[in-house]
Amino acid sequence: MLARYLTLFMLLCGLTVNAGEDDLSLNQYLWILNQLTPEIHNVGIIVPSEFMADKANLQKISNTAKALNQEAAFSPVSDIKEVAACFQGLQREIKVQAVIVLLGNDALNHSVSKEYLIKNCVLGKVVLLTVGGDWTGGGALMSVSKQADGIVAVNVNAKTYRALKLNFPEALSPKLQVQMSE
Repeated sequence: MLARYLTLFMLLCGLTVNAGEDDLSLNQYLWILNQLTPEIHNVGIIVPSEFMADKANLQKISNTAKALNQEAAFSPVSDIKEVAACFQGLQREIKVQAVIVLLGNDALNHSVSKEYLIKNCVLGKVVLLTVGGDWTGGGALMSVSKQADGIVAVNVNAKTYRALKLNFPEALSPKLQVQMSE
C-alpha cells in the first residue's frame, strides 16, 4: 500500500516538471487518464516497435499502471498493416477501455492509422489519447501537452466526450487544465 502511494506521489511530482524540460512520460499520461476517468482500468498502449526494446521502462510503466489500479498492455507497431490487428488484439486481450497511442513512426503517424483508430475507438466507446500529436480535431477524445508554465493542458473533443457519456471529476489537480473544443 505504501508503494502505491509513493508511486502516485512521484507521478504527481512529475507533473510539476520545469518548463524547459521535454514532454510528459507515459507514466504521467496514465496518471492524467486516471485523474480524468477513474472508472477506466484496462488501458492499451500502442507504441512504435522500437519502444519495446527498453524493458526497464516497460516495467516502470506497468508498475505505475498497477499502482493506479489499471491494467496496461503494450502493442508494438512497425508497419501500417499491423495497426488494425494491434487494436483488435488489445480488445481481445484486456477488453480495453482506453487506448494511448505513442506517435513516433510512419505507421502510427499515417492518416489511415489515425482514421482507423479514431473510428474504432469511438464506435467501441474506447477513450483515445494521443502522445506526440493532437488528433482531437479528427475525433480522438483527448491530447495532452505541457505548457511553458508547467501546467498540463488537456485538449478534449467535446463531441466525442458527449458520445462516450463521460463525466470528468470536478476536483482536479491544479496542474491540469482541461479545454473543451468542438
